[in-house]
Amino acid sequence: MVPGCAVALVSAAAHASHDPAGWAGACGKTQLAAHAARSLRRAGAADVVAWVTGSSRMSVLDGYAQAAAMVGLGQAGDAGLSAARFAAWLASTRQPWLVVLDDLRNRADLDGLWPAGPAGRVLITTREPAAVESEPVRVLPTGTFSPREAVGYLSGRLTQDPGVSE
Repeated sequence: MVPGCAVALVSAAAHASHDPAGWAGACGKTQLAAHAARSLRRAGAADVVAWVTGSSRMSVLDGYAQAAAMVGLGQAGDAGLSAARFAAWLASTRQPWLVVLDDLRNRADLDGLWPAGPAGRVLITTREPAAVESEPVRVLPTGTFSPREAVGYLSGRLTQDPGVSE
Protein backbone atom coordinates (compact mmCIF):
# COMPACT_ATOMS: atom_id res chain seq x y z
CA MET A 1 0.00 0.00 0.00
CA VAL A 2 1.44 3.32 -1.06
CA PRO A 3 0.42 6.74 0.31
CA GLY A 4 -2.69 8.11 -1.33
CA CYS A 5 -4.17 4.69 -2.15
CA ALA A 6 -7.26 2.86 -1.01
CA VAL A 7 -7.57 -0.93 -0.96
CA ALA A 8 -10.68 -2.98 -0.23
CA LEU A 9 -10.53 -6.56 0.99
CA VAL A 10 -13.62 -8.34 -0.28
CA SER A 11 -14.31 -12.03 0.10
CA ALA A 12 -13.78 -13.80 -3.21
CA ALA A 13 -17.12 -15.61 -2.85
CA ALA A 14 -19.04 -12.40 -2.10
CA HIS A 15 -17.23 -10.69 -4.96
CA ALA A 16 -18.35 -13.43 -7.34
CA SER A 17 -21.95 -13.79 -6.16
CA HIS A 18 -24.45 -12.51 -3.64
CA ASP A 19 -24.43 -14.45 -0.37
CA PRO A 20 -27.63 -13.77 1.59
CA ALA A 21 -26.54 -15.85 4.59
CA GLY A 22 -23.26 -13.97 4.86
CA TRP A 23 -21.09 -17.06 5.25
CA ALA A 24 -19.02 -16.35 2.15
CA GLY A 25 -18.05 -12.99 3.60
CA ALA A 26 -16.33 -14.58 6.60
CA CYS A 27 -12.86 -15.20 5.24
CA GLY A 28 -10.42 -13.40 7.54
CA LYS A 29 -10.55 -9.89 6.05
CA THR A 30 -10.42 -8.22 9.46
CA GLN A 31 -7.45 -10.35 10.53
CA LEU A 32 -5.63 -9.41 7.32
CA ALA A 33 -6.41 -5.73 7.92
CA ALA A 34 -5.14 -5.96 11.50
CA HIS A 35 -1.92 -7.58 10.30
CA ALA A 36 -1.45 -4.88 7.65
CA ALA A 37 -2.08 -2.12 10.21
CA ARG A 38 0.45 -3.59 12.65
CA SER A 39 3.00 -4.02 9.86
CA LEU A 40 2.63 -0.44 8.62
CA ARG A 41 2.85 0.88 12.16
CA ARG A 42 5.98 -1.14 12.96
CA ALA A 43 7.62 -0.05 9.69
CA GLY A 44 6.99 3.61 10.52
CA ALA A 45 4.77 3.98 7.45
CA ALA A 46 1.74 5.00 9.56
CA ASP A 47 2.19 7.25 12.58
CA VAL A 48 -1.57 7.47 13.06
CA VAL A 49 -3.76 4.38 12.72
CA ALA A 50 -7.52 4.87 13.06
CA TRP A 51 -9.63 1.72 13.19
CA VAL A 52 -13.19 2.71 12.31
CA THR A 53 -16.18 0.39 12.29
CA GLY A 54 -17.98 1.07 9.02
CA SER A 55 -21.22 -0.81 9.65
CA SER A 56 -23.33 2.37 9.99
CA ARG A 57 -23.14 6.15 9.71
CA MET A 58 -23.20 6.43 13.50
CA SER A 59 -20.29 4.02 13.90
CA VAL A 60 -18.26 5.99 11.33
CA LEU A 61 -19.03 9.28 13.11
CA ASP A 62 -18.07 7.77 16.45
CA GLY A 63 -14.82 6.29 15.09
CA TYR A 64 -13.85 9.55 13.41
CA ALA A 65 -14.66 11.52 16.58
CA GLN A 66 -12.40 9.22 18.61
CA ALA A 67 -9.65 9.57 16.00
CA ALA A 68 -10.05 13.38 16.06
CA ALA A 69 -9.45 13.35 19.80
CA MET A 70 -6.47 11.00 19.32
CA VAL A 71 -4.72 13.45 16.97
CA GLY A 72 -5.47 16.43 19.21
CA LEU A 73 -8.37 18.03 17.38
CA GLY A 74 -10.31 18.49 20.61
CA GLN A 75 -13.32 16.92 22.19
CA ALA A 76 -16.34 18.43 20.47
CA GLY A 77 -19.78 17.48 21.68
CA ASP A 78 -21.01 17.03 18.13
CA ALA A 79 -19.72 13.80 16.56
CA GLY A 80 -20.49 15.13 13.08
CA LEU A 81 -18.33 18.20 13.64
CA SER A 82 -15.49 16.13 15.09
CA ALA A 83 -15.72 13.70 12.17
CA ALA A 84 -15.55 16.56 9.67
CA ARG A 85 -12.49 17.96 11.47
CA PHE A 86 -10.79 14.57 11.29
CA ALA A 87 -11.57 14.19 7.55
CA ALA A 88 -10.12 17.66 6.92
CA TRP A 89 -7.04 16.78 8.97
CA LEU A 90 -6.52 13.62 6.87
CA ALA A 91 -6.64 15.69 3.69
CA SER A 92 -4.09 18.23 4.87
CA THR A 93 -1.60 16.51 7.17
CA ARG A 94 1.86 15.38 6.13
CA GLN A 95 1.94 12.86 8.95
CA PRO A 96 1.62 9.31 7.54
CA TRP A 97 -1.71 7.76 8.46
CA LEU A 98 -3.85 4.67 7.92
CA VAL A 99 -7.62 4.53 8.25
CA VAL A 100 -9.10 1.05 8.42
CA LEU A 101 -12.81 1.01 7.61
CA ASP A 102 -13.81 -2.37 8.98
CA ASP A 103 -17.05 -3.93 7.77
CA LEU A 104 -18.10 -1.09 5.47
CA ARG A 105 -21.65 -1.86 4.39
CA ASN A 106 -22.87 1.24 2.59
CA ARG A 107 -20.81 3.89 0.79
CA ALA A 108 -23.41 6.52 1.75
CA ASP A 109 -22.32 6.17 5.39
CA LEU A 110 -19.10 7.98 4.38
CA ASP A 111 -20.75 10.88 2.52
CA GLY A 112 -18.56 13.91 3.15
CA LEU A 113 -16.14 11.80 5.18
CA TRP A 114 -14.24 9.70 2.64
CA PRO A 115 -10.69 9.47 4.03
CA ALA A 116 -8.27 10.95 1.52
CA GLY A 117 -4.96 12.75 1.53
CA PRO A 118 -1.48 12.46 0.07
CA ALA A 119 0.05 11.13 3.31
CA GLY A 120 -2.53 8.47 3.94
CA ARG A 121 -3.65 4.99 3.19
CA VAL A 122 -7.16 3.55 3.39
CA LEU A 123 -7.85 -0.13 4.00
CA ILE A 124 -11.44 -1.33 3.79
CA THR A 125 -12.99 -4.65 4.71
CA THR A 126 -16.43 -5.32 3.32
CA ARG A 127 -18.87 -8.08 2.46
CA GLU A 128 -20.55 -5.68 0.04
CA PRO A 129 -18.45 -5.05 -3.09
CA ALA A 130 -20.96 -2.37 -4.12
CA ALA A 131 -19.87 -0.33 -1.07
CA VAL A 132 -16.64 0.62 -2.87
CA GLU A 133 -17.66 0.61 -6.53
CA SER A 134 -17.97 4.39 -6.89
CA GLU A 135 -14.55 5.16 -5.39
CA PRO A 136 -11.03 4.82 -6.77
CA VAL A 137 -10.34 1.70 -4.73
CA ARG A 138 -8.26 -1.32 -5.61
CA VAL A 139 -10.43 -4.34 -4.82
CA LEU A 140 -8.60 -7.44 -3.62
CA PRO A 141 -10.79 -10.54 -3.43
CA THR A 142 -9.66 -12.72 -0.53
CA GLY A 143 -10.20 -16.43 -0.20
CA THR A 144 -10.99 -18.42 2.86
CA PHE A 145 -8.31 -19.73 5.16
CA SER A 146 -7.03 -23.17 4.24
CA PRO A 147 -7.35 -25.69 7.07
CA ARG A 148 -3.61 -25.34 7.72
CA GLU A 149 -3.83 -21.51 7.84
CA ALA A 150 -6.86 -21.64 10.15
CA VAL A 151 -5.18 -24.02 12.60
CA GLY A 152 -1.97 -21.97 12.50
CA TYR A 153 -3.85 -18.73 13.15
CA LEU A 154 -5.91 -20.16 16.00
CA SER A 155 -2.92 -21.90 17.57
CA GLY A 156 -0.93 -18.69 17.49
CA ARG A 157 -3.73 -16.60 18.97
CA LEU A 158 -4.77 -19.10 21.64
CA THR A 159 -1.24 -19.81 22.88
CA GLN A 160 -0.11 -16.18 22.91
CA ASP A 161 0.69 -14.77 26.33
CA PRO A 162 -2.23 -12.40 27.13
CA GLY A 163 0.19 -10.04 28.87
CA VAL A 164 2.11 -9.44 25.65
CA SER A 165 0.84 -6.63 23.45
CA GLU A 166 1.26 -6.82 19.69
